[in-house]
Amino acid sequence: MENGFSQNCIVNSLVLLLQNKNYEEITMTDISLKSGVSRRTIYRYFNNKAEILQSYINALIEEYSLFIKDKIVRGKNIVENSFEFAEKYFDFFKAAYKNNFLINIVKILENVVREVIKHSKTNYFSSLSPEYLDNYTSFVASGCWGMLCNWIKTNQNLTPHQMYEHYKQIVKDLHIRLS
Repeated sequence: MENGFSQNCIVNSLVLLLQNKNYEEITMTDISLKSGVSRRTIYRYFNNKAEILQSYINALIEEYSLFIKDKIVRGKNIVENSFEFAEKYFDFFKAAYKNNFLINIVKILENVVREVIKHSKTNYFSSLSPEYLDNYTSFVASGCWGMLCNWIKTNQNLTPHQMYEHYKQIVKDLHIRLS
């Protein structure tokens, strides 16, 4: 089990370093010093810091996927709960935004929207074309991504529930203005 512990120390150290340093400035030596794990051991598990970061993102995606599936099954609001999840990892999302790798979140959000559609209790989505569904998922995911970026820029001035209320109002306003 020590292997898992060392890997977690390495990954968590990179995430902590990202809060105070730009990704490009962080070295494997920095990660080694922060984690207390030798560089040699780090290279046993990871070829470079990009692999370390990807390991964290993969774990975050897995946790988010389980979190959202639970919310879907329980009939909870996905948008508000997504902001609650982002709030839990706000420091990481803020560092990701600062380092320009938050764009990967759009792909994650698109997968979540597809999952929501798959578990939807209505037959509405089953009658739509695959092209429409692709556009739908892209639109919803990109809108949530943009709101997440704004939330980060304003340093979380609103609660997850307030972000959801803004989301609902924006959708309502769009409907009215485009009708």
